[in-house]
Amino acid sequence: MLADQHYVTIGAFIRLRLNMGFDIPVETWRYLFGIPTTTWEGFLRDARHRHQQFCPMAPHIAITARWVAQHRQVYMPLLLPSATDLFSRINAVLERPLTRQTFGMAFGYNSTRGYGWLLPKTDPRRATKLAFAMIDHPSPNRLKENWQKWQANAKLEARLRGITDLDRVLRWTEPTQEILAYAVSP
Repeated sequence: MLADQHYVTIGAFIRLRLNMGFDIPVETWRYLFGIPTTTWEGFLRDARHRHQQFCPMAPHIAITARWVAQHRQVYMPLLLPSATDLFSRINAVLERPLTRQTFGMAFGYNSTRGYGWLLPKTDPRRATKLAFAMIDHPSPNRLKENWQKWQANAKLEARLRGITDLDRVLRWTEPTQEILAYAVSP
């Protein structure tokens, strides 16, 4: 559904909803990714233009889209896990401790977000909480497996955007100018 040879583009993201094999209302799709109506309308407008459909999606949406493409049966609990709870439970099942930096980067945000989410008064966006819920599991083994798959998706998306080692950078960067120039060339 989403190619492992290219970062997630606006066009690929819109096609993903249409190619899931079942009807997903636009409102549900937007809610899942935390996309406001005006932003969604902009995506549709951009997808109609050949040059714009190749623009990359925001990393946090791209990583979640890769997860949804691989896991069509996404179950959402009524109570979404907090960043602090998920971070501590993931750390409990890993051999090496997870850093706050890695936590933020794995969800498609800059490393400082990982620190911020673990502060008492800082709450992630609803879409990020939904992403937390997608990988959360009461079984420690499944939680570990889900985290490893999620992190692999994040590293794949980073590599496709020109970031060679997601564990060694502090922020997500846009694809190189050469890639963008290729995407908009006639």
